[in-house]
Amino acid sequence: MALWVRTYRTPFLLQKTLTLERDRPVLFIEERLTNEGRETLPFMWGHHPVVGAPFLDADCRISAPPSTVEVLHAEDGPDHRMGLHQTAPWPIIKDRNGQPLDLRQMPPAADRVMDNCYLSEFDQGWIAISNPDLGVGFGLAWDPSVFRYIWLWQPLGGGIGYPWYGRTYNMGLEPWTSFPCGGLSEAIERGTHLEIEAGASLDVWLTAVASTDCNDVAAIDRGGSVTQQE
Repeated sequence: MALWVRTYRTPFLLQKTLTLERDRPVLFIEERLTNEGRETLPFMWGHHPVVGAPFLDADCRISAPPSTVEVLHAEDGPDHRMGLHQTAPWPIIKDRNGQPLDLRQMPPAADRVMDNCYLSEFDQGWIAISNPDLGVGFGLAWDPSVFRYIWLWQPLGGGIGYPWYGRTYNMGLEPWTSFPCGGLSEAIERGTHLEIEAGASLDVWLTAVASTDCNDVAAIDRGGSVTQQE
């Protein structure tokens, strides 16, 4: 399946090809960004895959490559469990009380928390989540030279006021070129944006895969092969 769109405010053409192969639980995604303008432009580009209940629950485990975790300010409100203004190696950071917090383990919806953090400095682009009780897992792989950050967005029963009202329990596993989530101007301020010259194109790939092997994941490759931790 092929799709395309031209953006309204910027002269970008986005093209996407989705491919499935018979008897394989893998979705191959090929994308191209083209600058149809006549000047070099800054941009940030990302994807917003989200998992939720009934797959997502407190038995789920998140796997990610060796990376650095950064938590900024309270981007999504006061009901965060992660300590603010910190960086640490994946997966152990500090919670809001200064105690160790293992990001591989999901909190239950009853905790009513909402957090956002960013993973960076990884050599391999992938992330996975599994539910051992259900025997189902989901993962993504991508080109880490383009999508250099992972946004780990977690509205887990929290979220005060519009539009959440504490009603949602889900998580975004998001490959992005840039951060933070405040938009392009903030990415430019932090120097995480990318630029594309007039008339140039940028080709990228992503692979999404479902799995019934629910051990912690050690890697996912472009072909959709999942390597489990020993």
